[in-house]
Amino acid sequence: MTYTSDNLGKVIELGPITDILARPLTELDLGSLIDHFQRMNEVDRYTRFFSAVSDDGIRNIVDGFDWSRMIAVGAFKNNLLLGVAELGWESGQTPARSELAMSVDREYRNVGLASWLIKDTFRMGQDRGVREIYASWLGGNDPVGRIMNRLNARMSVDRSVCRADIALDPSFVGATELDAGS
Repeated sequence: MTYTSDNLGKVIELGPITDILARPLTELDLGSLIDHFQRMNEVDRYTRFFSAVSDDGIRNIVDGFDWSRMIAVGAFKNNLLLGVAELGWESGQTPARSELAMSVDREYRNVGLASWLIKDTFRMGQDRGVREIYASWLGGNDPVGRIMNRLNARMSVDRSVCRADIALDPSFVGATELDAGS
């Protein structure tokens, strides 16, 4: 099966996880995003937001999302948001370059969900004109590094922060099958 944006809105299976619905997120999903981020433990919150974040802090972050400057794809099971990948940018118009952020509930990791979400988000971004993507993560978050490596990202490390730059060529579809372990 090819995992491109053609699969958005369809129920998919990821190894042992069945009945997952992946779709673009909108302002109507604020509650699901807040719940997803608030289920994170302290380490996962720090890894995702680069700082310690309380439940109120998460609510403030999500309430501050500017949906005119982002694309997000979420994976749901029984209406519970399991994971999200986002592309964001500074200006109001979709730029050629955007930043990637992602998170997956701990119990749904290592089955390819993050890779699937990222690739679909890349496709949606590319459809809107994004040609380059960058991501930053804390050293020690090896799963993100493995995903970026599989996407042929140019990677660098500065102190404890890792960075990846990914150029999307016009024929980008990402790997066509899920990557186990991401």
